[in-house]
Amino acid sequence: MKHENANRVFLLNRDGKPLMPCRPRKARLLLKSGKAFVVKKYPFTIQLKYGSYGYKQKKPQDPLPSSPLSQQNSRQA
Repeated sequence: MKHENANRVFLLNRDGKPLMPCRPRKARLLLKSGKAFVVKKYPFTIQLKYGSYGYKQKKPQDPLPSSPLSQQNSRQA
């Protein structure tokens, strides 16, 4: 069985707030280019040095936004 989050790196924005995890390759590129730095080694977490917006970590209680496609499929059923 494949573990979905086994190959993920935790990511923090410039303010230290969690973003969606990224793949190790993306983290390696961010570190090598100087756009991020290591915060913790276990679990491996990096923090961005530049401002970012979007793709922030969703809270479990936040409802998922409904897409027009899912609404369209429910009408057909």
